[in-house]
Amino acid sequence: MSSLFSDPPFARGTTLLNKEAIELDTAGFPLAGREIVGSVKAFADVNPGTGPAAVRYSNRLVYCMACRYVGTSALNPADNGADKGKWYVIDRANPLGAQFRATAAATDALNGKMVGVLDEYLTTEVRTNDIVWLVIGGPTTAAKAANSTIVNNYIEVSSGTTVTGSTVANRVGFSADPSATVSVATAGTNAGTTVGISTSIGNLHLIAKDSVLSGTGVAAGTKVASVSSLSISGTTVTATLTVDTAFTAAVSVATDSLTLTTQSYSGTTLRVNVDCNLV
Repeated sequence: MSSLFSDPPFARGTTLLNKEAIELDTAGFPLAGREIVGSVKAFADVNPGTGPAAVRYSNRLVYCMACRYVGTSALNPADNGADKGKWYVIDRANPLGAQFRATAAATDALNGKMVGVLDEYLTTEVRTNDIVWLVIGGPTTAAKAANSTIVNNYIEVSSGTTVTGSTVANRVGFSADPSATVSVATAGTNAGTTVGISTSIGNLHLIAKDSVLSGTGVAAGTKVASVSSLSISGTTVTATLTVDTAFTAAVSVATDSLTLTTQSYSGTTLRVNVDCNLV
């Protein structure tokens, strides 16, 4: 691997200065990191923890840019991690200098601005003029609203938070959490709790307790409570799903009409693949 992508100057999950004093020159510009800011490094898609915490999520590379934070209020105040995983826009006033201050809006990618996700592992407070990693390409964990799921489609951004894509021109990537559509083989009745489904064997791992189910007639946040009558014939899987929330309307027999995902409905993060930037 070339030196362009090797020897990152600081690890993910930290800032460059890591609580050290931020020194300014006589003109008021920060001294530290001038030779680093704007550099792009490639990391393995691995949690930088140790032991069981060092989870390998995929075999892809994560492209990160060293960016200087120039906002007036600290991010992750008091080391609370509140801003990790949010999307930020790189200032057009100094795009190649890689400074940022504001959360990204839906139309930023459409308007040719680079956007990135604040390092998913960073819980440390980010002070003005410190340098952090923004993910500008590849898989990462991004912020989403609680009590929502974003399944197998493209995504966009709203005030720094990942939302389901509604305008292709605003696309910043796609949801990387496992999900798939399944066909309804046996209808579910209004206020009923069971439905028969059919799908390919490649989706077998999603037919499991606690997978989130969505589709017409399915209440938001409905989970699979149990699976019964599971059968495999060649490459086809059939099963009966019992859900934890009664259907709000009849679920009709139809092809690829329901979606199963392992993404948390109540959680505030999801896995995404960032693909809106040229790296």
